[in-house]
Amino acid sequence: MKYIYSLLVFFLFSIFSFGQTAINRTLPSVNSALHVEASDKGKGMLIPRLTQAQRNAIVTTQAEDGLTIYNIDEDCLNYWSKIDNQWKSVCGKTGKSEFTITDCNKIKVYGIYKDKTPLSNEHFITMEVDVKKIGTYSIMASSTPYNGYYYAISGEFLSTGKYTINVPAAGEPMNFGTDTFKVYLNDQDANGLEPACTFKVKVEDIRIKPDFRMRCGDTKVFGVYKLDQTLDQSHYIEVIIDAEASAMGATLVVQTNEVDGIYFKGSEEITKTRQTIRLQGYGVSNTTSVKNFTIKTNSTLTNAVCYVNVRVLIPRKKIVSIGTSPNGYGYNFSGRAASNKLVTEIRNYGNLPTSVIGYEGNMVIEDGSNSPSINSLKGWMEGSNPIDILIIGYSWTMNEAAAEVIGNYLLKGGVVLAYCESNAGMQTLMAKLTGGNTVKAQNGGTAGTLYRFSNIDDPILNGPFGDIRGKLWGEDASTTTTLVNVDTSSIMVYSDAYNWSTGTMTSKGGLTAFRHKDFNLIWTGDGGFNSNHAGASNTICPFKLDDNNYPIPKSSFGNGTNKSPVYNAIFTANAFAWALMQSEKNGINSNK
Repeated sequence: MKYIYSLLVFFLFSIFSFGQTAINRTLPSVNSALHVEASDKGKGMLIPRLTQAQRNAIVTTQAEDGLTIYNIDEDCLNYWSKIDNQWKSVCGKTGKSEFTITDCNKIKVYGIYKDKTPLSNEHFITMEVDVKKIGTYSIMASSTPYNGYYYAISGEFLSTGKYTINVPAAGEPMNFGTDTFKVYLNDQDANGLEPACTFKVKVEDIRIKPDFRMRCGDTKVFGVYKLDQTLDQSHYIEVIIDAEASAMGATLVVQTNEVDGIYFKGSEEITKTRQTIRLQGYGVSNTTSVKNFTIKTNSTLTNAVCYVNVRVLIPRKKIVSIGTSPNGYGYNFSGRAASNKLVTEIRNYGNLPTSVIGYEGNMVIEDGSNSPSINSLKGWMEGSNPIDILIIGYSWTMNEAAAEVIGNYLLKGGVVLAYCESNAGMQTLMAKLTGGNTVKAQNGGTAGTLYRFSNIDDPILNGPFGDIRGKLWGEDASTTTTLVNVDTSSIMVYSDAYNWSTGTMTSKGGLTAFRHKDFNLIWTGDGGFNSNHAGASNTICPFKLDDNNYPIPKSSFGNGTNKSPVYNAIFTANAFAWALMQSEKNGINSNK
């Protein structure tokens, strides 16, 4: 009997051991394994309270999915998730992040700090952090002893990786001097497993003023600037300043405005009455336009500004030249003649600080021969990778099919410099561009004829290589093509058909040179316009360079009683500069 009683007790104990449990109440909720009711309604339940480090030290298993603790560092309930294989927070957020500062030495301080002066949004520090675990974060930096200001920011990292963080300053420095700050990450006096990062901030004496003036005439620009290039240490501006003796120890700031994605800024302590300041360049240039910068300072002596221009190089262009005699007279620009020397001279078009036109790399002109096939023309000017510039010279004559290809190229934004005395070809090309057949081509003057450039403001007649408005150009050895019945509202007329050497009109109503307003076309009616050869003839070879391959006028040219200097080379130099800039800004391959 005693045995049976003991067995019954054991059986009942087993039932209740595997049943529901209630504390401070008779029956638990039907859905709970453990139901706790406080006898005093003002009390709660405490579960294990652990630091994050203690929590992370727990060796979890799959069977412990849902294990719960209270994270006192995070101030939140955490539970172990088997699916995510990590601790999760139940506070409606991801919990505290885990991150470090990648390099304490790269913490940068921005702004000028003065005692008894409230801080603004110009005062902050930057640092790069490496986020290993997403979640909330806080960054705070304070000095010992406390000097009235600090840095602080908080937020949430939504993904891992490296980020640059700006931490704003707040407060008002009480005393001048140098303060040493320590950085706290998520309230921890450490940088991961390393000691906390530190940095220094100089607070200036408010009584010392940055009294100085810039010497605008001594401003210099350094570096080679290219399209879509991030500026580096080689890109800067130097400004010389004259400071008052009373300004020693003050911090000056010299900076430019931002133009097309780039700007320059320099800040340093005044230590000399005459001092050279470097304004470092920042950003990426997004156009090839010349940048006009205004330089301003924080001087309390004057609010005067300086101005400086920064030139961005034109990227390399694909150029084809059609014509004969590339190594002799130079109708074709691809050889060793003067026309090629003009455009390949780095002092004319190059990457030197003193180059007249900023151009990236060596100029390469492809030889299009004097008799290109239609397939060659189409290959250059059609398709997905057309050339940027076409140059036409003596003695190639356009037929109707060639004029059709070139016309389509111009309609798409191609650039053409046509030194062309092909009557039929130019007549066909103009009909293509104007949509009619009213333009007629006819002969004009012969070798040595002088034509006068218009007196209009234009980038070719008044360009980077000189002002030739009202000057003369000379016809080479053959006969000029003139165009009549041209709608002059669509062109810039450069010269008519009057011969200033003989005082006679060579073609009534004829034009001998123009630039089209709607298309990237410059035309002169002489295929030998750029002819250059040994000798001093006054009726041939009107193109001339000096010993440095710079364009100059050829003197005493003309086929009549009036002999005059001719400016063919300066015209072509300006026209080629225009062609490069048009192909970049408004050409068939333009992206900017």
